[in-house]
Amino acid sequence: MIQKARDEYLEKMRERYARMSGRQARSRLLDEFCEVTGHERYPATIALRGSVGVDLMSFVLTNGHGREGRWQGSRHPDHGLAYADDEKEIDVVLPRSTGNLVAVMPLQAFRDEFQALADRPVEEFFDHDRLFLRMDPRSRSRLVASWNSLMQDAPASESGSMSTRLTEALVEAVCPTSDTTGTNWPSVRRNYRRAVEYCEESRHPVTSPGDPAVRIGLSLRSLELAFRACAGITPGRYLRTMRLNRVRSVLARATPEETSVHAAALDGGFTELGRFSVEYRRLFDELPSETLARDWRSPRRRLPLPG
Repeated sequence: MIQKARDEYLEKMRERYARMSGRQARSRLLDEFCEVTGHERYPATIALRGSVGVDLMSFVLTNGHGREGRWQGSRHPDHGLAYADDEKEIDVVLPRSTGNLVAVMPLQAFRDEFQALADRPVEEFFDHDRLFLRMDPRSRSRLVASWNSLMQDAPASESGSMSTRLTEALVEAVCPTSDTTGTNWPSVRRNYRRAVEYCEESRHPVTSPGDPAVRIGLSLRSLELAFRACAGITPGRYLRTMRLNRVRSVLARATPEETSVHAAALDGGFTELGRFSVEYRRLFDELPSETLARDWRSPRRRLPLPG
């Protein structure tokens, strides 16, 4: 479709959608719209409805595939993030580039999690008078990589929900963590101990740094500073290493008749077996299947707590 024809078609379909009241009738119209435009079902629903929905927040990576577009009369910045709620419509973005839709989540949950992780008012970044959050290319690239990874490797447990991890990636992209001016180092060490204790005692695999940060009342900046200062690694790397060690402990104490590598990996919060095996071999110099096949017990590796 040429652009003018697409706009006319969208407007016609939107009018038909608004006149319909039955769920089945709207579903059939949505199927027709998806077949003609090639859009996925949920973005197409937003396009026909005209907004993201009541009490919801949506993120759209602008110009993510080199496409041009307009949103409420404004051109997309080359490196930016469009956001919308039930008052800000995103219907003009979606029909042009549905692949740029990243997430739709509860608005209040997003605001609470963002402010907790950033330790700064959400309005400082997402002012209702602005349409786009402009980002430098490097920050935007990190955000795209993080979100793409989340789409491919969704959280396997209730610990580290998708909304928390999406918000966490956004905070890491827009909030610098390198400034240590005025740092209270005794407090940093206490924060490190509290975070490690929470992760060690959690009944579920802790897959996201945002989880311990929110639970013990720290911003992501404070959490990362604590781990870099006390352990020399990022919180994310610590969590993956800890979960790999837990899986190794399970495999070393079991037999092939009692469990499998796949089951142990899933229980440890790893949903992609290939990536898990690569990381496991890099850390332990053997495949997880080799650990399971051995008749031995391996002591668990732990990161040292500061004295």
